[in-house]
Amino acid sequence: NGGVTLTGNNAKTFNSTNNNLNFGSTINGLTTDLTLNAGTGNLTLGNTVAVNSLNTTANNTNIANNITTTGDQTFNSSVTLTGTGNQELKADTGTIAFNNSLSTGNNNLTLTANEINLSGGNNSVTGSNNLLLQPSTPGQNINIAGNTDAGTNSLDLTGSDINALADGFSSITIGRSDGSGQVTINNPVGFTDPTTIQSPQGTGSITAISTITGLNNASINLLANQNISTSDISTQRQSINLKSNTGFVRTQNITTQGGDLDIQAQDSIKTGLLDTSSRTGNGGKVTLDPQGDIEVTAINTQALGSGIGGDINITTNSFFRATGTFTTFIGYIPVNASISTLGINGSGNLTITHGGNGITPFVVGNTEKTGTAGAIIGALNNNVIPTRFYQGNYT
Repeated sequence: NGGVTLTGNNAKTFNSTNNNLNFGSTINGLTTDLTLNAGTGNLTLGNTVAVNSLNTTANNTNIANNITTTGDQTFNSSVTLTGTGNQELKADTGTIAFNNSLSTGNNNLTLTANEINLSGGNNSVTGSNNLLLQPSTPGQNINIAGNTDAGTNSLDLTGSDINALADGFSSITIGRSDGSGQVTINNPVGFTDPTTIQSPQGTGSITAISTITGLNNASINLLANQNISTSDISTQRQSINLKSNTGFVRTQNITTQGGDLDIQAQDSIKTGLLDTSSRTGNGGKVTLDPQGDIEVTAINTQALGSGIGGDINITTNSFFRATGTFTTFIGYIPVNASISTLGINGSGNLTITHGGNGITPFVVGNTEKTGTAGAIIGALNNNVIPTRFYQGNYT
């Protein structure tokens, strides 16, 4: 019931011979490798634990407070957080491994380690509040959705680790708020809860070689200090936010089915088709705001079934180009549009502020400098069909 202090540098084992093993207070021994074996009994850690390494076996392990180790933390049986509020499991230079299920309940849980293994199988990590997965070192690289662990130089959240995250968390965050490593998404990855992937300091960057999918209520938020480069990103009526503090944003197609899209960059933005249109409600809003050039394939914020088309706000000190088109309709007449905010119950507003400064014209029908390849559709009776030149302001 009282605090336990482990002395000496030798490893220590507590073995209850298949009965419950309960620690009501703290366990301290930063130079000690500690093994707790309750067998088929339950293990309860009622307060903070600070040891060199921790290895547990039990029918179930109940954790009521924070655990800090210099080395590894290995939980061989199911784990339940029984504390309240915020809890952190931190392995300074080691690995945190859950070889069975993890239930965080209504707690906010932070897992801090240079390697995190969630090996209990699909949907084995459950909770209803916030989950943060982060490396111990701010500069540590992060690999997401790889097939295997890449080694100690990166925090590897493999495809099986991601699949272990069950639907139900309020949010999932990958990466430190002071992270400066390179984040790489190696294979297609899907999230079922609102997800933020971040490396917002120093040389922090995000590269997604494959698709990112937000399922159910999952929004997707990418934050990097330097460049963001991605393949396709999609959500189901949820928002997508991409922000580069000092670099550029490059993406392929982005689809939200009515969710809002916000892309910000210090340098420039280049994307494929931006499609926030909806067949069941309002179209999503689109905001693009870099210092340099913006180049998109096209922007579609239409409300195709009912609802209002999404607003579009484009702001740059340089040039804007929409280089492709998609087919929409003015009444029953097909039109090749580069931008459309049409809505059955009303259209969205479109605002383009660019760096032509009254000298370089904005051309609807030509994208050599600034303009669109196809038409701009604002409403059935409010549209611009190529070719039109606008030297200065136009409403």
